[in-house]
Amino acid sequence: MYDLLKFTWENGGIGIYTHLERTVPDREMGSSEYAEHLKELVLKEINLLSEGKSDLMRGEVRDYAAKRMKERVGQHTGVVLFVDELEQHYRGKLIQKVVTDDNSPMREIIARVNRGDAGFYLVLAFAPVSFTNSAKEKLKLADFFP
Repeated sequence: MYDLLKFTWENGGIGIYTHLERTVPDREMGSSEYAEHLKELVLKEINLLSEGKSDLMRGEVRDYAAKRMKERVGQHTGVVLFVDELEQHYRGKLIQKVVTDDNSPMREIIARVNRGDAGFYLVLAFAPVSFTNSAKEKLKLADFFP
């Protein structure tokens, strides 16, 4: 995802990277309200980045995005919200806070992105097993199987 974030900035866009838990609202809401909540988070983040700050990003990623924002002159080609770590909070926090009849809290925001109404593009990362854990398991098995 970091390469995609960098690609976005290098090609005139604004890339915002965050973990799902930072986008989950504090109170219960429906999926339409959650879509508005995300739109407001993105707009707030753009304003914060122009001041060299961030609510959604940390460390080197924040520093990179803030630096690129300061270098930005003129219009951007679009905003991309990169949401990582879906597997850790989707079933727990997100489904508890974004209440829907079909347990699909992201349905409305994905529909808005598809229609071009969200105000940003969305890239979601869902990995049931981290690459680190997967590599560790393979190394353990290598002890038993040549």
